[in-house]
Amino acid sequence: KLEINDRVEREKKLEEELMAERARLEEERTKFALLEEERNRKVAELEDALGQAEESARAKEEAFPTSAADWAARHHTEVARSILTTPAETMDFFQVMYQEPEGKRMITEIGSYGFQCGQKDERSLLYARLQKRDPSFDPAKMKLPPLYKEEPAPPFPLQ
Repeated sequence: KLEINDRVEREKKLEEELMAERARLEEERTKFALLEEERNRKVAELEDALGQAEESARAKEEAFPTSAADWAARHHTEVARSILTTPAETMDFFQVMYQEPEGKRMITEIGSYGFQCGQKDERSLLYARLQKRDPSFDPAKMKLPPLYKEEPAPPFPLQ
């Protein structure tokens, strides 16, 4: 009888331990479910934040050319300094600029102005020397172009 009581006592104890283990297991499952739910919520938040960041980056990338053009239109000095860093960079810029109709017109006008200034300077020196040698020197009699009477006009104000 003592043995049976011991056995019953042990089985009760084992049953209590089993119940306690089941309760702990259920508690762990509940904690795990809560953690899983929290993880899923955080993943969803991060995915949402990533989506917003990607959309923002895409919008900035699409707006960049317009923003850059607006900035360049307001900051001529900085643009000029960045373009004129090396002869190769400057040449690349002017080659691209020359492909645009307005750029081609401006480059041609600037080149013409420079050519006219050079012609005026050279003719002035040459005609002054020829006048010194021969006081009766007249370019028209020698079928030479006349000396510029006025300074060539720049295509835009220089000051």
